[in-house]
Amino acid sequence: TLMRNTLMTTMCKVAVIGISCAIMAVTPSCAKNRDASKTLQDTTEKTDKEKFNDLKLSNPDAGMVSIMDEVAKNKVTVVDVWASWCGPCMKAIGGLKSLYGEYKDKGLGVVGVSLDNDYRAWTETIRRMELEWTNVSDLKGWRSRIVEMYGIDAIPYVFVIAQDGTIIRKGYIPEEELRQIVSESL
Repeated sequence: TLMRNTLMTTMCKVAVIGISCAIMAVTPSCAKNRDASKTLQDTTEKTDKEKFNDLKLSNPDAGMVSIMDEVAKNKVTVVDVWASWCGPCMKAIGGLKSLYGEYKDKGLGVVGVSLDNDYRAWTETIRRMELEWTNVSDLKGWRSRIVEMYGIDAIPYVFVIAQDGTIIRKGYIPEEELRQIVSESL
């Protein structure tokens, strides 16, 4: 009986792990909570002249960076909210790097805002992924000020912001749609 219970427990754990991996394989974001009722269409918003509220967060060298100061330097800025532990974020960063390479000389800026709690994980990911743009974090994870200010409940989460601070689009934005928004906005 003990052996049978152990076997059943192990089989249940394997089944749960399998289901979790299957869900992660089709889920394009890392959620703050387990509420899976939100669809991708629910997470992308066009805004009506909403302004981005400035945040000052630390860069890897412990210097404070104003996101709005970075936005003012570019015609269009993508603020990418991500974390080193988020697989979908790492995939999205690959597309963002390509977009940045194509449009940085035409006025595109990028600011990465990490929801990491661990300084080393954050900075190692910046180094490993060769992120050339400004990267900031308060290392508070889901308690980060940007999460609280904008009600972010899943990442990757992107803001596309005009030079004057107007939010053009925010939410989960698939790579091709982001490319189109940036292209049309420059």
